[in-house]
Amino acid sequence: MADILRNVTNRLFGCLIIMAIVISIGQSIVQATSLSDKKDIILLDDERLNVTYTVVKEDNHRLSWSIMFNKKWARKKTILSIRLTDALGQLVKPSATSKFKQSNDGLQEVNPSIDLEELLVFETDASLNELSLQMALYDDRGKSQLSVAPTHTFRLMNEKLNKSIPDNDQSESFTRNHSLSMTDFSPTDSPLQDATMFRANTPVSYLSMGDYKYETNDDGVTGNQSLVNGTSLYTDSVASPAVKNYPFETSLKNTEWIKRQQSFESGYHSFIDESSGANVLMKKIVKPVVNDPTKFDVQLDVFGGKKETRQPLDVVFVVDKSSSMNETISGGYRWHILKQAINSFTRNLSSEKVFDIRYGMVSFGSVPKYPQDYRYGYNIFSEISQFDNRDYFTNNVRELTQSPILNSDWAPQNSGTPTFLGVDTGQRLLTNNYFGTRNNAKKIMIILTDGLPTYGPSTRYPTMDINSYMNYYNSVGLNGDNYVGNGGKDAIDSAWKTTKPFIKDLYNQNKTIQRYSLGLALKNDQLANEVLKQLGPNGSYNAQSSTQINTMLDEIKQQITSSNIFVNDADLVDPMSEFVTLDTKSVKSHQLTLKNGSIEAKENGRDDDLTITPEKLERDDLTLSGDGTKREGYRLTYRVQLKEAYQDGYFYPTNKETYLSDKHWEQVLNVALPSVAYQKTGDLTVMKKWDDFNNYYNLRPYKLTVDLEEKMDGAWRKIKQSIELTKNKDWQTSFSKLPVYKKGQAVAYRIVEHLPKGYIQAKSTTSVDKLTENAQVQLNNKLLTLQNFVFYKIDRDKNKLVGAEFRLERQSSVSGKWEKLEEKIVSDSQGRLKLPNLVLGEYHLIEEKAPIGFQVNETPKTFTVSVNTANNSQLMLTNSESPMIINDKKRVNLTIKKIDAKSKREIDNGKFELKYSGKTQKVIGNQKEAIELILGQNYTLTEMTAPEGYQKLKQPIKLNIDNNGTVQVSEDTLVKVNFDQSKQTIELIIGNYAKGQLPQTGGTNHPLYYLLGLGSLIVSAVLIIIYLLKTPKRRTR
Repeated sequence: MADILRNVTNRLFGCLIIMAIVISIGQSIVQATSLSDKKDIILLDDERLNVTYTVVKEDNHRLSWSIMFNKKWARKKTILSIRLTDALGQLVKPSATSKFKQSNDGLQEVNPSIDLEELLVFETDASLNELSLQMALYDDRGKSQLSVAPTHTFRLMNEKLNKSIPDNDQSESFTRNHSLSMTDFSPTDSPLQDATMFRANTPVSYLSMGDYKYETNDDGVTGNQSLVNGTSLYTDSVASPAVKNYPFETSLKNTEWIKRQQSFESGYHSFIDESSGANVLMKKIVKPVVNDPTKFDVQLDVFGGKKETRQPLDVVFVVDKSSSMNETISGGYRWHILKQAINSFTRNLSSEKVFDIRYGMVSFGSVPKYPQDYRYGYNIFSEISQFDNRDYFTNNVRELTQSPILNSDWAPQNSGTPTFLGVDTGQRLLTNNYFGTRNNAKKIMIILTDGLPTYGPSTRYPTMDINSYMNYYNSVGLNGDNYVGNGGKDAIDSAWKTTKPFIKDLYNQNKTIQRYSLGLALKNDQLANEVLKQLGPNGSYNAQSSTQINTMLDEIKQQITSSNIFVNDADLVDPMSEFVTLDTKSVKSHQLTLKNGSIEAKENGRDDDLTITPEKLERDDLTLSGDGTKREGYRLTYRVQLKEAYQDGYFYPTNKETYLSDKHWEQVLNVALPSVAYQKTGDLTVMKKWDDFNNYYNLRPYKLTVDLEEKMDGAWRKIKQSIELTKNKDWQTSFSKLPVYKKGQAVAYRIVEHLPKGYIQAKSTTSVDKLTENAQVQLNNKLLTLQNFVFYKIDRDKNKLVGAEFRLERQSSVSGKWEKLEEKIVSDSQGRLKLPNLVLGEYHLIEEKAPIGFQVNETPKTFTVSVNTANNSQLMLTNSESPMIINDKKRVNLTIKKIDAKSKREIDNGKFELKYSGKTQKVIGNQKEAIELILGQNYTLTEMTAPEGYQKLKQPIKLNIDNNGTVQVSEDTLVKVNFDQSKQTIELIIGNYAKGQLPQTGGTNHPLYYLLGLGSLIVSAVLIIIYLLKTPKRRTR
């Protein structure tokens, strides 16, 4: 036995191995087939380049994909340059390539070529989605750019995405229990026109709007979503980079073409109802207005249509058999009128030959527990009619109206109203296969009652057995164990209290059934209306006469049949987005007819059901039918203008969610929203004015560089390349085509100049808060000057000197020569030399005239005026050790000549001592070297030793030399002064008496002097005598 088990186990294990191998081989074959079926997606195809990329394969969160480059320009060799970046601008590099060299700028061909065929393979993270590809062709040296392709932005599509797009499925079905999804776009071809003025939407985030995929622009404005991979087409052959429409020309899910050929104009969204097969076509597109790029025309189309083969109908009547049905209503007895109305209703409904209709019948009421004996209470019942062959449904109207339920002349006596039981039984008849219900049929329940419930379900209400539905259902138990109420009016409140939640829960179990209620002569009060609405959520009616009963049943009939039209009393809501302004006068509506792929449009003269406000358009009670040959449609056209704040080059949707709603649908139908863009631009003129003494100092540059900055989010940032202002263009230039708005706000611009050395920006208009017509800024440059700089004129003792005269020279910045700026700068009483305003450069301050008594300082004061390193808006003086200019006093040369006082001959030697200002200097008479004396000093010359054989001078010689060089010598007959001012020399001739000779003190010994003195004495004596003789003597008494 063990051997047998082992043998069986081994065989099973071998079989499993073989199965695994077969499965592995099968998967490989499927994978290989899948890979071979992949299609190349064209990114660029012109006379020079063909560029394609393959669909993505995803494995372990990694993407493997490739791009094929095929260069076709065969006239001469070129070099292809490639730059591939992700949404964040980061380079995406291939795994390996031999024909391209990689750098931080991208890829470039290693060798020039006439033709090129190179496959670049990439492996990236699965999160990588959007890519931008830039390509350019250069000459064979890689220097001159020959051609530039527009930037191509595309998204990778992995296999999982592709599998969600069936090749042959051009529409998507939907039920009324879930919303439609229109996603999974394929990459589109390159734009038909240059769209560089419109901004790329990166980085991208996704938002579901009306179940279509949108992307959010990077401008930070809320709600500015635009279609992913929208097309710039607005007709089959005309495109505009200013619009994004849904790509109706592509084979996307939910797309249907009303013509045989696939094109933008014939493409529509297709919405299919699974239960009926009916579909609705919708489309919204936008077109540019030729003469005004800020305005756009919007067109919204809706087409309804019937199925060629209608959906089968299973209609069940739930009839009240309470004894009140025997009472009268205007026109006759309720029970009789009810039977006549059902007969008329079913005959009219069955006359619609295109419908496959079957009918079922249920009644409800109560009967005594014991026949003809009311003393022991009542049993509630529900009854299901059986027809020929014991079927529970019939398509024969006569058979229906002669069924046992309707064949009685009157309703039972003393019968109550267990409404819950009749509705429960009717729903089971429509949904339980035991009764022969059809799964493909639309199910209709019509409840007819003349009273409010007098019985309701209890908590012990049992689950019914199928066999219990045979003609009667008798409530099991006594004393109301399974229901509440007694059949009388006093039980209505308690019965409705349990019936209401029971009905709600019952209906929630199956929402596909259409339920209608018709009251016969019920009071028009709150409770009656509540009961009827609860019983008939798809339509509730309350008839007060036989005529109203027939009218209301006819309305129910219309709803049952028109539901297959699919657009019945619908609302079309088309709100404007906050980014556009609606021209309400431009709104027009049209009746459309679609037949044989051709649309006929007829403008409505008056559309009373269309409500027009600046915020939205709303068309009420829209009913659109059709058949296999034609469809009815409705079109709205109007014009919108992109608000000025959003004229920033980004795409903005023209509308908010646009939808079609019908009260018979649980979901609304959305249409993809088109987007529009316009870049309002302006020019900014830059002008330069100079305040620099008409360029007297030649410091003005030949050209000047300025940068343009924009203010975003409160911060300035540089944009565009720097440009130059030149003298040849009169110091004027312009920045052109600047965006006026970004992120919904006006853009502020400013000019930042690279200031030339030695200049400062004076009061200027350097920025504008918003570009307007003829916007300009003016840059005023003023020459920087060093003002009020002072040098000081002093002597060696730091005394301030007045009257010194200087000239100021500056070295030319052009020729290099020294040029005189000021003829005369004179030191004032404080010794200050006030310089004029100084500009950048090298300077000499040269003394031309010294103060009186001082020598000219012949060394020029050299200094430099340069830009202050701590503050470039100021100048500073450098290369000057001190602001002080020192003058030395003038000097004279003193020589001493010794002579014999009597003979006047020159004698040798003699030693003197020269004192001044506390200093003493030894001097030898007749020395050849002159003694240097300073003007403005007092000197004392004392002879210390007389020449040999001569007498020494008795008194010192005092010399006073003023600042002008005038010499005063103390009186001495032995000293003679010779002063030569031109030569600045003083010669003292000093005489000495020989020993033994008396010096002539007090004067010279000459006879003339004696004679003169004697004559004076004689004259004086004679005058005195004459005076005395003439004076009379006094008499004595």
